[in-house]
Amino acid sequence: MQLRIFTSSLAAVTLLAANLITSAIAADSPEPAELTRLRGQLYSSIDKAGEALGIFWRNYTGKLSEMERNSKGEAAFEAIPAIEAEMKNAQNGVMGRDSAYAPLRELQLSYGKIYTQLIQQFEPQRIPLVATYSAALDNLERSLRQQNRSEDALKVHSERVALEQGTLRTRPAAPAPVASLPGASAGSAIIAPSFTNTLGMKFVPVPGTTVLFCIHDTRKGDYRKYAEANPAVNNAWTNIKARVGPVSEGDEHPVVMVSWDEAKAFCAWLSSKEGRTYRLPTDHEWSIAVGIGDQEAADAVPKSVSGKIHDVFPWGTEWPPPAGTGNFADIALKDKAAKTRIIDGYNDGYATTSPVMSFKPNKLGLYDMAGNVWQWCEDKLNSKDEIRVMRGGSWYDFNRNFLLSSYRGSRPPAQRRDIYGFRVVVVK
Repeated sequence: MQLRIFTSSLAAVTLLAANLITSAIAADSPEPAELTRLRGQLYSSIDKAGEALGIFWRNYTGKLSEMERNSKGEAAFEAIPAIEAEMKNAQNGVMGRDSAYAPLRELQLSYGKIYTQLIQQFEPQRIPLVATYSAALDNLERSLRQQNRSEDALKVHSERVALEQGTLRTRPAAPAPVASLPGASAGSAIIAPSFTNTLGMKFVPVPGTTVLFCIHDTRKGDYRKYAEANPAVNNAWTNIKARVGPVSEGDEHPVVMVSWDEAKAFCAWLSSKEGRTYRLPTDHEWSIAVGIGDQEAADAVPKSVSGKIHDVFPWGTEWPPPAGTGNFADIALKDKAAKTRIIDGYNDGYATTSPVMSFKPNKLGLYDMAGNVWQWCEDKLNSKDEIRVMRGGSWYDFNRNFLLSSYRGSRPPAQRRDIYGFRVVVVK
């Protein structure tokens, strides 16, 4: 027994000594160019595979910066040390838990769920990248020893030890400080890459998805460019008169009277024109964008989860919706059609459609996720037929259930109405 303990101790001391020697050598001379190149390839692959995680950390640090600014404005100085400590954690790719400061604890809980989902998506991509790197290091070390480059071989060995001990970076790079991010103001809701296409449609990332969402419904002006390039497009969208008056009057209003088939054709045209992949959002992507993605299975059949999350709307949990929430069936509509049912007491000022972005965006910077026009999604309602999903409600809707974040409308893909529109996403 004593011999076994002595042998184990000797092995541990030998390994420690080897690590110390390796570290000393690594510190005294530059590492071989082959190792630098291999590690660069690994980090490039990891950052590419974990792009959504990088965006997540930028969003999270942005919210922390906003919280810190609000705390200073409200003279809640006792909260600032906890927030600053969490910002340092986030910039190192770490998230705290159970902060004593209640608003920070709520933020940690909310973002923690998203982070768990992202890690689950990233891990299957990380593991083979690390395994490939480990094998490449093994081959490089052998090659260097054959070339009698002992010091270089020891540096590669040190890299392998760091990889095995988990001290080498195998997650996306830590986020840059919020203030240094190009084009972003400290604490803004979206601290992440975004872009505006040639039609002036702005797109922002939505953590938990592999797409960027257009911040607004497709506008009449956007669709006009498509129709001008494709004269055979059905002109039902051009001049719409409902019994309550004109619908989609100007180019800044959402286009309506567009079927699912026609929305798909618009996406195909835009993809060809821009050299990017545009499409309609999937049902689950839309759920993530509206804030309920963590409460629904990613592979759920839309019909099976429709309306199942009670008392949650795109704007929160209040009913009726607070003033200025969005464009729904309201007093302005009833003024045009006395017998029309509306949300009692609600007045958004528009009898039919409103210009896009007329109301406040959600936390991700997306406008009109509730009301104005129903938005077509990629998915079928179920596997039995061709009925397609639509989300979000419209200017004509008063029914509480229809305006739930989890509610799915559904119509045949060729159908068009003056309350149907669409929003597009672009694949990263």
